[in-house]
Amino acid sequence: MSSIKTPGITHRQHNQHARIAQGIQSGELTRPEARALIKEQREIRQAKVEARSDGQVTKEERQAIRQMLNDASHDIFELKHNDRERPNKFV
Repeated sequence: MSSIKTPGITHRQHNQHARIAQGIQSGELTRPEARALIKEQREIRQAKVEARSDGQVTKEERQAIRQMLNDASHDIFELKHNDRERPNKFV
């Protein structure tokens, strides 16, 4: 029987949120890019909620969520390093 706690997943989610926020702050992410990444994070959060809904998170559910986090991490990196910048309206 698996536990309902997911500290490793939660830690990765916080890290990814921080990376997205930093990308927005620095201008590395455009508004559409940030929206897409935030939507992806919402989908991960929903998958985690669904996995916990029956009182346990199975090995298969953990692996599926980890794969979603891996994909999201890759997407964050790609979008932050694509040489597009949000226009700076204060210049």
